[in-house]
Amino acid sequence: MPDMPDPESSSESKGPSIPLTTTQAKKHALLDLVERAGCPKESVRKVSVELVHKFKWIAKAIGLFLDMTRIIIAYSEREDEPGSPRERQYYDQIVQLHPEMPEMPRLFKYASTQAEVAVTLANIIEFHMTESKNNDTNTLRYTIISYLPLNPKHDVVQPPISGDSKADRGFNHPATAAALTPLKYRSKFQRDQQAFMDMVNAGEVLITHKLWPSVMYPNNVQYDRNCISEELFQSHVIVRAMRAIFHGKSSAFDGKRSGSKASQAEMHGMERPTPASVAYVALHVVFALSNIENWARADDSSFDYYKFYVRVKEMFQDPEDDWTTETLDFLASEMPVLRAKKGGKRKRRDEDELLNSEEDNESDDELRREM
Repeated sequence: MPDMPDPESSSESKGPSIPLTTTQAKKHALLDLVERAGCPKESVRKVSVELVHKFKWIAKAIGLFLDMTRIIIAYSEREDEPGSPRERQYYDQIVQLHPEMPEMPRLFKYASTQAEVAVTLANIIEFHMTESKNNDTNTLRYTIISYLPLNPKHDVVQPPISGDSKADRGFNHPATAAALTPLKYRSKFQRDQQAFMDMVNAGEVLITHKLWPSVMYPNNVQYDRNCISEELFQSHVIVRAMRAIFHGKSSAFDGKRSGSKASQAEMHGMERPTPASVAYVALHVVFALSNIENWARADDSSFDYYKFYVRVKEMFQDPEDDWTTETLDFLASEMPVLRAKKGGKRKRRDEDELLNSEEDNESDDELRREM
């Protein structure tokens, strides 16, 4: 079992860069940066569109809460604040996302030479990372409830929960409350569900990021303080949400792809989940089940979503650890097999998808009192 991570030690940052004023301004700024970085003028638009998809992928597969300005200048010679090993690691991961696309490292190298350019590029990247997060937040808002029953053909959530409002989620509904209750206290919740929910809503019971929610585990797992990582992140809800985000909503239940359009995993060659992608999915699952309407209000909760994300990610900090390997192997085995690209026709279709994609649209603590 891996050691418990210290979320505060992460180099990830919640602080955004100063934003450009409009989406159109960001688009033109990226076109300008790509051209100034040495891209042939006739390829600037296409390269810029492809880069936007890479920027969105950073949030899903590398890190969601990244200080992109510091990462871009991680290798710059700075006596005052030299780049940290973690920042350089992120830099390397990002520029190596697609080895066949030299424009990414070229753009980063160019931006790293001028502070103002680095801030501008970081602002653009962070904007598209947030856009990606918001798209997936919207997807799970309307699908997560259907993922809760183990056998959705026979079991349904009662009373029904609407996707239009999240007021009936969190600890306002037995189904979402059961999923969000820490595994450590699931038996207490099951003894008197309404009493437990009432105490959470009254602030008498604090639900924090320091205890893993029951929804992170398969339904039959019992709490064992000596084996809290056993089958962690292997629940059917995590599997379905991961399929929906990376392979398309149609694959969520049976793991089979039906559409002809390349999935996110296929577009980016993701054959195996990464620690960041597991953390990304886990974060979205917990948020979708909560009664918090949007991310702007997340800081009002006793549950720290940022620290939860970091904690999930750093559970995988040792790539050689047996638990890390077994967990990622399990999740990989539950995902649809990537379909191979066949010849030039598929390649051209993928380029058209990049130019016309609709996804670019925005769209363990104790309880405070003994139970």
